[in-house]
Amino acid sequence: MIKFFVPCTLPSTTAQQKGVSIAVNHRTGRLSPMFYKKKKVAEAERMFDSMLASHAPQIPLYGPVEITICMVWPPLKKDKSGKFSFKSTKPDFDNASKAIIDSMTRLGYWGDDAQIVRSTITKLHGPKHGLYIEIESAKIDSPDYFLKGMLV
Repeated sequence: MIKFFVPCTLPSTTAQQKGVSIAVNHRTGRLSPMFYKKKKVAEAERMFDSMLASHAPQIPLYGPVEITICMVWPPLKKDKSGKFSFKSTKPDFDNASKAIIDSMTRLGYWGDDAQIVRSTITKLHGPKHGLYIEIESAKIDSPDYFLKGMLV
């Protein structure tokens, strides 16, 4: 099992925020869209790579894995309770977690992110902001509640 917390201020930029420009395709002579990585997206990728590199396994994980990602942003200014609360604003949880998983794939946590068979993603605001990650081998012997009774 790999389990760690990295204190940080998480970016709100995701890989889905690509830039697009129009250019002439030299083979066809037609105008074609060209997609590029925006500067903030590249900065976010470098940030995740540097935060996660020291926790990467020496040998990539083999077989099916499950991952828990808890992203915690600083508390809202209006919240003086000092407690955790759900973050129901952008970035979308799937786009934000994709950037983290893509970074972990680049760093060799596993051979292919297709190995992830179960994930739990949580977005919060809270006093201890940063990134909590837990990765373990997936086990079918303890299926989730919605699978109970379906496996024979």
